[in-house]
Amino acid sequence: MFIEDTQYQRYINRLAFGLLVVVPLVMYPDGTRFNVAISKFYALALISLVFLGIVMIRKQLNLRLDQSEHRWLLAYVILLIMSTFFALDPKLAILGSEARHDGLISFAFYVIAYSVGRQMKVKQPFLLAIMGSLLLIDLYAILQFFKLDPSFLQLYPDSWQGKAFSTMGNPNFLGSYLTLTLPLTMYFYLQRSKWYGLVMYGLTYFSLLASRTRGSWIGASIGFMVMVWLYYRQAENKLLARKRIIILMVISVLLFAGFVLLTEGTILQRFLSMFTDLHLILTDPEDADAAGSGRFYIWQLTVELIQQRPLFGVGVENMSIAMFQSFHDRIVTDWGRYRNWDKAHNEYLNIALASGIPSLIAYLGFLITVMKKGYRKITACPMILPFFAAAAGYLVQALFNIQMIMVYYFFMAVLGILSSQVFCQSTEGEEM
Repeated sequence: MFIEDTQYQRYINRLAFGLLVVVPLVMYPDGTRFNVAISKFYALALISLVFLGIVMIRKQLNLRLDQSEHRWLLAYVILLIMSTFFALDPKLAILGSEARHDGLISFAFYVIAYSVGRQMKVKQPFLLAIMGSLLLIDLYAILQFFKLDPSFLQLYPDSWQGKAFSTMGNPNFLGSYLTLTLPLTMYFYLQRSKWYGLVMYGLTYFSLLASRTRGSWIGASIGFMVMVWLYYRQAENKLLARKRIIILMVISVLLFAGFVLLTEGTILQRFLSMFTDLHLILTDPEDADAAGSGRFYIWQLTVELIQQRPLFGVGVENMSIAMFQSFHDRIVTDWGRYRNWDKAHNEYLNIALASGIPSLIAYLGFLITVMKKGYRKITACPMILPFFAAAAGYLVQALFNIQMIMVYYFFMAVLGILSSQVFCQSTEGEEM
């Protein structure tokens, strides 16, 4: 049986719809905890199985090794697999922890998401569907901010009261998702002149504030600046472009001011703490352990673990074991109790820790190659601009957050779009 190209493309587009529209909404808390990782895992598993079935019938994966990004990606995959043989707990490296579900199996899902993103073709209704999914996530996040979440109030910590995490299960992961989707709202307002793009920008920006994740604020700010800069550079009507950019900036300031009032100034203190933490790290690193919610301390321990096993790391998802074996007594002395960190709170350090420095180099080579390819396409394909800005913002926020199954597949699909040869081709005659 052979699937015709037009039918194959239709299947890919539908899988892309599932990835970017449906999976972000999938949420089924696990028992007595607000653990939605398992629901995302099963949703991605289903999409991946369908994709593999289609590929087996068509006998073509479309990840050609004559393209440099795929050679880097292949090197990264090989090094990840090799690291499993040297892992402290190989089973954990393959399956992932019960809380995270972020092992090698999930990484296979991410590669499939990249492949789907690379082969998909889109038209405006598809992007509107992503916006519709984002709207539901934004509205749920805003309800949580106002403590109107009766379904799951008993499932998450009291410290999360008034914080937004929506369908992502954690404020940090919601922040990462919104960093990826904020430029798309700007696309509809700046490039497509749609009023609802401005409305969606306001809702998404407010939800981002409600997540209270500083790393995502930084990443989203970078994505905003990249989007604005490249849009203005290409705009034919500079006066209109400046007007729209100013409107976005005014709305951002007004929403931030409103958020400060709603939180009685606490959000302003959290915003300013980014600068005080940075000053502390630069001027007195010995007393900066608590900077960035303890991230600086975690990074110090992570670097020490990398130095111990620089080639193949401790194994994917094995950081908690390595921490306990190497630093148990030190952590108890420093914090008064044992704190078991299972991620480095920096995606790049986490990769080096999990699978080694060569693995990180391969991953960075993959990212750089894809981003360069995406950048070169912007002039000919303006629709790709919000995805380039989204990827840029995500890569910055990844300095402070962790790779998770709730969001990382979305990022890999975005990278696939940037690498794509067909993304911007017309699909007017095709069904979604």
